[in-house]
Amino acid sequence: MHSFLPIPQENGMISGGRVGAESGKKMPVIMYFYPASPPCRAAMLVARAVGVDLNTNHTDITSGAQLTPDRAIMGYFVNQYAKDDSLYPKDPKKRAMVDQKLYFDIGTLYQRFLNYFVSTNLMPIAWKGMKPDAEALEKLEEAVGYLNSYLEGQGWVAGEDISIADYAIAVTMSNIEVRERAGRLALVTDLSVQGDLRIVLPDLSKYKNVEIWSTKAKTAIPHFEEINRPGVNMFKQVYESKKN
Repeated sequence: MHSFLPIPQENGMISGGRVGAESGKKMPVIMYFYPASPPCRAAMLVARAVGVDLNTNHTDITSGAQLTPDRAIMGYFVNQYAKDDSLYPKDPKKRAMVDQKLYFDIGTLYQRFLNYFVSTNLMPIAWKGMKPDAEALEKLEEAVGYLNSYLEGQGWVAGEDISIADYAIAVTMSNIEVRERAGRLALVTDLSVQGDLRIVLPDLSKYKNVEIWSTKAKTAIPHFEEINRPGVNMFKQVYESKKN
C-alpha cells in the first residue's frame, strides 16, 4: 500500500491552476496516494513539515499499478524542499541510522503488520469465520519489541533528534496500538470489534519505551491527527466492509 510520485518538473510557474511566470510560485508536487495506507500518510506528514505544496490524487492500490515506495518519497521531500537536513541528516553516520530504521519499518514492522492483518485481498481476517494467525501475531509482537529496544536510552527511533523514520513508524504504529474494549482488544484508532469477529493485537502496555515515544511523536509531528485520521477512518471503512 504505497503512493506514487512522478518527479516534478519545476522549470515552470503556476498561477490560478495554470502554468505562468507571473505568480512566483513553484508548481505543486503531484502525489498519487491511497489514504488508508500508513506509508502514504507518513509521506504526506513529511511534505507538510517541510512546506511542500502537494496536489494529491486518490489512486486505487488494488489496481496493480506500479508504485513508488513512500519512504523514498519522504527522503526526496526533505532533500529537495526542507530548509535544513534535520529530518534526514546529510551526515553519513546519522543518515545511516535513519535509513536503518526506515528499512526496519518497511521490511519488519510494517511488513509484519501486513502479514497479520492484510493480504492481496486486503483484510482476510476481517471476514467472519476466519481465525487470525497466532504465529503472525507473535512475529508482529516481536517487531514491536525490537522497536522498544531501539528506543532504550534515546528519545527518537534513530537517535536524539526526530527524523523521517519517526514519521514513518509513528503512522505504522497508529494502526497497531490497542486498547481494551468490551472485553476484547480493539485498535486505538477506532477500528471496532463487533459481532462474532475477534481480532487480537499486541498489548502495547508491555512496551513502555514505545508508549512514551508514540505519545511524544503524535505531538511533535505537525498536523499528525489532521493528516493521519482521515486515512485511519478510511482503513476502518475497508475493515468494516470485509466483515460481512
